[in-house]
Amino acid sequence: MKYYQVLIKNVPQLLTYQSAEKVPMGSLISTTLGKRNTNGIVISEVPTPEYECISLQKVLIPEALSPLQIELCRWMSHYYFASLQRCVQLFVPTIIWNHKRDPKSKDGELINPDANRPSKPYHDQPLTVEQKQVLDTILDSGNQQQRSLRKNEEIKKQACLSGRQGNKNDSSFPRFLGSSFLLHGITGSGKTEIYLQLIKKNVQENRQTVLLVPEIALTTELIQYFSAHFPDQISIIHSRLTDRERIQSWHRIHQGKTKLILGSRSALFTPWKNLGAIIIDEEHEWNYKQEQSPRYHAKTVAEQIVSRMAGHDPAVET
Repeated sequence: MKYYQVLIKNVPQLLTYQSAEKVPMGSLISTTLGKRNTNGIVISEVPTPEYECISLQKVLIPEALSPLQIELCRWMSHYYFASLQRCVQLFVPTIIWNHKRDPKSKDGELINPDANRPSKPYHDQPLTVEQKQVLDTILDSGNQQQRSLRKNEEIKKQACLSGRQGNKNDSSFPRFLGSSFLLHGITGSGKTEIYLQLIKKNVQENRQTVLLVPEIALTTELIQYFSAHFPDQISIIHSRLTDRERIQSWHRIHQGKTKLILGSRSALFTPWKNLGAIIIDEEHEWNYKQEQSPRYHAKTVAEQIVSRMAGHDPAVET
């Protein structure tokens, strides 16, 4: 018999349940609390307790949270003085937690709510020498501690790139995800093309990319641009999604069908599993700060994700 600490909604502490079979950490499960049925998230495995425990009933969604995401939620709870439940619910929203609606269509397949999004016929533009140099710097960042370079013309003024070494011991780990970069350039200077090539590199390696924007309503052109390049592999995350669209998008991301997750700060808390890069566009904007508990800053959380995946301390403020 195995024993697990489970997070139950509206219960202030973790409860211990038992299971005859091994349950993956982060799984959404069904069980009972008193006389009512309820769902919960498996947080950790614990030694055999001295008291009798109730059995888990069923695993509804295996690994709804990854071990890294559980660790991140614990850090956010401590750092932002918020309950663990509030932090976990950023990744597993109520409509997923309740598990009352089937995400699949009548033919048994997940629907991509963004598949028919209007897009413009964009064509790949060859990178300038400066853009290619910036992209190569990002992709090769695992070989150096710090780098900066000057740019002009297409990228204008300056591109300031400061990188930190990634985890060399993990051959499956993308080297550039172990580094943080500040890419500076005025509007129209060519940053989006660098984003595009980095995302394409991740798609080729079957990795996901999170692209954060300050406000969805003001980024129509950017959405159309990336929808044209990744029509069947993009999920747009925003507050106006219907319940059905939200469920479909969540499961597509969880199953790895979505390669580009584009949205406001909440897109950072989607159930990504094989993350290759986090891009924060206009990272100085105030929109990346959450005003309700947990009062997080998306850039700070993104740094924590990168540092924990790479196995080193997070970067200082830019």
